[in-house]
Amino acid sequence: MEVSADKAYSSIRNLRVADALSARPYIPFKSNITGAGGGCAVWWKMWYHYNLNRDDFLQHYHKRSNVESTSA
Repeated sequence: MEVSADKAYSSIRNLRVADALSARPYIPFKSNITGAGGGCAVWWKMWYHYNLNRDDFLQHYHKRSNVESTSA
Protein backbone atom coordinates (compact mmCIF):
# COMPACT_ATOMS: atom_id res chain seq x y z
CA MET A 1 0.00 0.00 0.00
CA GLU A 2 1.17 3.54 -0.75
CA VAL A 3 0.21 6.99 0.41
CA SER A 4 1.06 10.16 -1.52
CA ALA A 5 0.78 13.70 -0.27
CA ASP A 6 2.27 17.07 -1.06
CA LYS A 7 5.13 18.74 0.82
CA ALA A 8 2.77 20.34 3.33
CA TYR A 9 2.38 16.89 4.89
CA SER A 10 6.11 16.18 5.05
CA SER A 11 6.62 15.52 8.74
CA ILE A 12 8.09 12.71 10.80
CA ARG A 13 4.70 12.19 12.42
CA ASN A 14 2.96 11.64 9.07
CA LEU A 15 5.71 9.31 7.87
CA ARG A 16 5.41 7.27 11.06
CA VAL A 17 1.62 7.04 10.76
CA ALA A 18 1.89 5.76 7.19
CA ASP A 19 4.58 3.28 8.22
CA ALA A 20 2.48 2.06 11.17
CA LEU A 21 -0.33 1.35 8.70
CA SER A 22 2.12 -0.59 6.49
CA ALA A 23 1.88 2.07 3.80
CA ARG A 24 4.91 3.43 2.00
CA PRO A 25 4.77 7.23 2.20
CA TYR A 26 5.58 9.13 -0.98
CA ILE A 27 5.72 12.65 0.41
CA PRO A 28 8.39 14.93 -1.10
CA PHE A 29 10.74 16.69 1.27
CA LYS A 30 10.66 20.46 1.65
CA SER A 31 13.48 22.34 -0.07
CA ASN A 32 15.12 23.37 3.22
CA ILE A 33 15.66 19.75 4.35
CA THR A 34 19.33 18.78 4.02
CA GLY A 35 19.43 15.25 5.39
CA ALA A 36 21.84 16.34 8.11
CA GLY A 37 19.14 16.28 10.76
CA GLY A 38 17.58 13.51 12.74
CA GLY A 39 14.54 11.64 11.71
CA CYS A 40 13.32 8.11 12.20
CA ALA A 41 13.95 4.91 10.26
CA VAL A 42 11.15 5.53 7.78
CA TRP A 43 12.31 9.16 7.35
CA TRP A 44 15.82 8.01 6.42
CA LYS A 45 14.48 5.27 4.15
CA MET A 46 12.31 7.73 2.22
CA TRP A 47 15.00 10.46 2.27
CA TYR A 48 17.44 8.11 0.50
CA HIS A 49 14.77 6.93 -1.91
CA TYR A 50 13.85 10.56 -2.68
CA ASN A 51 17.46 11.56 -3.31
CA LEU A 52 18.96 8.44 -4.90
CA ASN A 53 15.96 7.21 -6.90
CA ARG A 54 14.15 10.48 -7.61
CA ASP A 55 12.52 9.30 -10.84
CA ASP A 56 11.02 6.23 -9.18
CA PHE A 57 9.93 8.26 -6.15
CA LEU A 58 8.20 10.86 -8.31
CA GLN A 59 6.51 8.20 -10.41
CA HIS A 60 4.79 6.91 -7.27
CA TYR A 61 4.17 10.40 -5.90
CA HIS A 62 2.52 11.66 -9.09
CA LYS A 63 -0.18 8.98 -8.88
CA ARG A 64 -1.93 11.46 -6.59
CA SER A 65 -2.38 13.74 -9.62
CA ASN A 66 -4.70 11.15 -11.15
CA VAL A 67 -6.91 11.20 -8.09
CA GLU A 68 -6.95 15.00 -7.87
CA SER A 69 -7.90 15.39 -11.52
CA THR A 70 -10.80 12.92 -11.40
CA SER A 71 -14.23 14.49 -11.23
CA ALA A 72 -17.30 12.89 -9.74
